[in-house]
Amino acid sequence: MVKHIEAAEEGIKQSRDRLLRLHKVLMDWDRLRYETEHGMQSPGKFLELLLSEPRFEWLRVLSTLIVRIDESFDLDDGVSMEMLEGYRQEIRDIFDERSGEYTDFKEKFNLAVTRVNEAEGLREEILSKIDW
Repeated sequence: MVKHIEAAEEGIKQSRDRLLRLHKVLMDWDRLRYETEHGMQSPGKFLELLLSEPRFEWLRVLSTLIVRIDESFDLDDGVSMEMLEGYRQEIRDIFDERSGEYTDFKEKFNLAVTRVNEAEGLREEILSKIDW
């Protein structure tokens, strides 16, 4: 069981790192689209938009998951196998077209994949890291 939880922890940590890279890639892509329509935004204004603008809600799916993963690894009791399994399932649901969840994210992600070369490769890497 110890080796299994260690493998699960490592898989989630590696997925988290790739989720962060994917979030950055998708954020940069959507920022460019937004600024094409609305003009250049300062970093502070863009952060405000990321946090509050409904258009960017799809990106918050990834950012909130990343924060929750980070916080769970900082717990005094450590992360539980139940938590790791929950993260694994959530990651699968985010990217699984058959899942009825995260439809807005999937719609925008599928559009991004056609325009951002790195997006599909990162998705594959993320999913491969939770195959434990």
